[in-house]
Amino acid sequence: MFAVVLFATVPVPRETAELLRPLALSTRLALAPFERDRLILPTWARGPSSDTTSDMGELASLKERVATLESLLAVQEQTVASQSRRLEASLAESRQQTKDVQAQSLRFETLSATSPTGIFQTDEEGAYLYTNTAWQTIAGYSHIQSLGHGWTSTIFEEDRRDVLQAWTRSIQQRLAFSLEFRLQRPDETVRWVHMRSRPLVDEDGQIMGHVGTMEDVTDRKQADAALRRTQFAMDHAVDAVYWIDAGARIRYANAAASAMLGYSPDEFLHLTVHDLNPDFPVDRWARFWTETRNSTTAAFEAFHRAKDGRLIPVDIHIRYLAYEGQEFHCAFVRNLTERKAVETTRLRRSGASRRSRRRRG
Repeated sequence: MFAVVLFATVPVPRETAELLRPLALSTRLALAPFERDRLILPTWARGPSSDTTSDMGELASLKERVATLESLLAVQEQTVASQSRRLEASLAESRQQTKDVQAQSLRFETLSATSPTGIFQTDEEGAYLYTNTAWQTIAGYSHIQSLGHGWTSTIFEEDRRDVLQAWTRSIQQRLAFSLEFRLQRPDETVRWVHMRSRPLVDEDGQIMGHVGTMEDVTDRKQADAALRRTQFAMDHAVDAVYWIDAGARIRYANAAASAMLGYSPDEFLHLTVHDLNPDFPVDRWARFWTETRNSTTAAFEAFHRAKDGRLIPVDIHIRYLAYEGQEFHCAFVRNLTERKAVETTRLRRSGASRRSRRRRG
């Protein structure tokens, strides 16, 4: 390893080089006795000599070299101690990082297991690697069945092409995904789901995969459909329909109301009950509201003033409703003009008939 690092032609990380410093010092220490001729060999090892001065010089040289070796050993000990402290700190940091990762993994596993929302993870090509229990419950698939591209077989046949096209585009273009579509379970029940996902990106900006959720929105879809049907029925009802709040303000009027009084839907939103019914005093509204809250219904005849000033006889049926913290009146109003005209004609004919009989009598 030392030789590889020594003769490497590519940059070596500083941390790696620091770890090899004690090896370099050890190598230097091992080679120290051979650096020059007669480095630390004693006199007797080289043969007899009668030169006392030379022997004293050799002894001094030997002492100098021993001091050098001791200095090298001291440096090596310091380096080893420093590297040991660094290694211990690195190991402590690594252990803490491992604990943090384990804690995060435990939190994810706990959240995933208890979440009512389906959770999934894919690889970079969009193949499923993991689904939680909620996902499997929504789709009616086991964990094994959901892996890879097996989840695509749960998509309702009529929705499959559009879903897969959108999913493939998000994978290829590294985009977030969000789409509502239908799933068909193995028992052939159909559920609406909202699937969302985002790319999972590492520190270098590389796609590691995708993580996402799948929520069962069947109840909301059914409620929305029921609301649309109700709204359609209200909009196209034969009689005028009004929604009125606690302040006597009109919050909604259907097409029949516009046809009867000549106001546009937007104009109705700037009117109150008192604008339509000139005989309804403003100071009586609060009491009327309380009465209808207690009785929940009310019915009476009145006159409504049209935009052109005409007074139109109407039959009014009111239902007090409270929904999600909001209170309002739902008023069904029928135009009595034709019925009143028929009654007037009948009364006129009846009166004429009685007068005719009296004259004959």
